[in-house]
Amino acid sequence: MSLENKWLKGSFDRSSAQILSFGWDSESSGRQNRNLITAEENNSGPHYVGLAGYKTSGEIKTDNFIYDKKSIHYDTKITENIKTSYSYKINNEELIIDILQQVDEDELLMVNDSIRFVWNLQKAITAVIAQPISPEKGFEMGLCHFPALIHAPNYGTLKVELLEGNNETTFLHTDSYRMGNISWMGISPGITAQKGGNLLLHKGDHRIVLRISPIDIIPEKNINHNTFRRSYAGVFAFRPEFYGMSNNSASINCHFVQHVYADMASVVKNSPVNLSQLCQYTAELGIKNGQGYGSNRSQFLDTDPSLIISSIVSSHSINDLEWVEKNWRYISAAGMRMLNERNEDGLLVSQALSGNAGERKWSSNWWDVISFGHLDAFVNAYSYRAFRLLSSAAEKLKKTDESDLFKNAAKKLKENFNPTFFNRETGWLAGWKSRDGKIHDYAFLFINGIAITYGLIEEIEARKILDRLEEKRLEVGYTHFGLGLPGNLIPIRREDYTEGGVLGEPQTEDGSDSFGQYENGGATFSQSFYYLRALGMYNYPVAKEMEEAVMDAFESEKAFSGIGTGVDWKDWSGKANGYEGLLSDQFYVLYAILENRGKAKVLMDWT
Repeated sequence: MSLENKWLKGSFDRSSAQILSFGWDSESSGRQNRNLITAEENNSGPHYVGLAGYKTSGEIKTDNFIYDKKSIHYDTKITENIKTSYSYKINNEELIIDILQQVDEDELLMVNDSIRFVWNLQKAITAVIAQPISPEKGFEMGLCHFPALIHAPNYGTLKVELLEGNNETTFLHTDSYRMGNISWMGISPGITAQKGGNLLLHKGDHRIVLRISPIDIIPEKNINHNTFRRSYAGVFAFRPEFYGMSNNSASINCHFVQHVYADMASVVKNSPVNLSQLCQYTAELGIKNGQGYGSNRSQFLDTDPSLIISSIVSSHSINDLEWVEKNWRYISAAGMRMLNERNEDGLLVSQALSGNAGERKWSSNWWDVISFGHLDAFVNAYSYRAFRLLSSAAEKLKKTDESDLFKNAAKKLKENFNPTFFNRETGWLAGWKSRDGKIHDYAFLFINGIAITYGLIEEIEARKILDRLEEKRLEVGYTHFGLGLPGNLIPIRREDYTEGGVLGEPQTEDGSDSFGQYENGGATFSQSFYYLRALGMYNYPVAKEMEEAVMDAFESEKAFSGIGTGVDWKDWSGKANGYEGLLSDQFYVLYAILENRGKAKVLMDWT
């Protein structure tokens, strides 16, 4: 039995409470006919884990089933203690779900989702975006308040609202199971969360009415293209149960990309879920030494800058100086760590990683299998932005001494950045200078892009650098902008790439055998923001060509796919060689398009 309109299609089992299929398309182009939920063991519908054991929707039988093309009604008995009635009604604007749960006696249980949607992550890496209950209260992580957003890349965004029901005892419950390629959103009425992760289901009648409708989560100054309407929200891979903004809805929180979410949230004004507050939530966990990839500050020197940027940008976008003041001792402490990592030239230095050729260690930054170390240009570019934001935020808080300290740090870093990293032989910036004094230069697009974007390089020199890199790009024949951009245009030598069988690891000394694979010149939208923005800053015609190719790739479903497909990285022919399927920071390239077209601007100072 199915219910459908122009943007949604769902089908239901007549004999059990299982939802068999559920799909949507915010652009009503036909993608709603694809099923985005699982229909196997981990199925959609009611889920119960408690004194009566474990029950899923396929085991729960229905009574009094009534169906017409626009509505479905049925009754169920979840357990002897819990009976639930369901009514679904659909029209062109919305799906209404009316649930009445009758509970005979209080019951302590683990799960009581009256309805659960279990997303098949192999079809789309679907994320639930909602404000979590603070873990500081001792509640189970993954419980959230309404409203919520459900976003499936390539399909668009749904808004979930609680029209009727008790906000204090009705929660969203989210979680994911990567090994099973699933994530889910459950809705639990009539409960209160208990310390230790259990739930108390209260005696009585609990009625909730939900409305599900499409919504475009888009920048305030938007670009009229399906990609922005259907995909912009893809960056917000928020995991309420696992430390916030993450690589995707079944992956880990990465500390050193938190600035991406804050920048992209800063221009969204129509979301019923405050996205900048979710960035604050994630950044606060990070600056207080929460878990996540990159939490080892002695190795990943871009972690503190990214968390600082996210903290200040997200707060600035909603004019929340109070949050900055409340967390200032943690934000400032991160800045002080950065100050303590500097050399006499004001540049941050990795003490843990020498960057020397042949050591083949992991990286000091996001590019984790390229052996960046010692003086890292990427880290120092991030640090420049972080110092400027710290200085301006401290000034707003009337902390004059700290403001001057960070202001002078930014100034000194800028003075010595170009002399340290500019390679006179190539005419562009190198990636890092190792402890033995050697520079390591593989024509890194992201290194030169970030330095230009953040204003570390003045216009005359920036144009010369871009001219040389464009000349090199054409020389090596890279024009496949619909795949993203390679991080480097020259193969990375084996001695400068991490060992141990990592993706893209060269076997030949010159690195040519794996060139185009993963971080050794593989194409990706991740980190493409910086070079595209640098080209756009100075009106290079190729920037427009890149922008159109990016938007076409996103719209034609070539940019990302299901979990494990690996299409987040490709060789230059378009063959996948990554491991995820989607990295949320891929979407940052859309922010470059906004900036290039005058619809957004990276925040460098709190003014």
